[in-house]
Amino acid sequence: MHRTKIKRITPEASLLKKLREQRKLSMREAGEAAGKSVAWISHVENGRVDVSIEHIRLLVPLYGQTERTFKAYLKGSAFLESPIRKECLDAIQDLPDSLIESLHPLIISLSLLLNKQPAPTSKRKSQNETINS
Repeated sequence: MHRTKIKRITPEASLLKKLREQRKLSMREAGEAAGKSVAWISHVENGRVDVSIEHIRLLVPLYGQTERTFKAYLKGSAFLESPIRKECLDAIQDLPDSLIESLHPLIISLSLLLNKQPAPTSKRKSQNETINS
């Protein structure tokens, strides 16, 4: 490992840090699992050393990923699951069905808005017909 005074945080270094944090591992825990020091983990994540394929092959499995998914995250063809998303999905699973049914129109509307898709017209017509009946 050749440490430099210049910090150059690469996408690989940033992603390694995100993966470690997503697993809720401290630098100390990651270092112990990898057989490396806290300083080594810090240098890799903070751009003090260039991230090599050996670093990736050592750390990525410890963070619950594969080299293939790591590369997909870097290319943007896969996305890291947000901790907030997981928290929301876990909370929804605990809700009673009656509350989920009440929230369903809101969730679908948000999804359609974000995906810029028109709302299904068949549901609108049936709702209007119900109101006018």
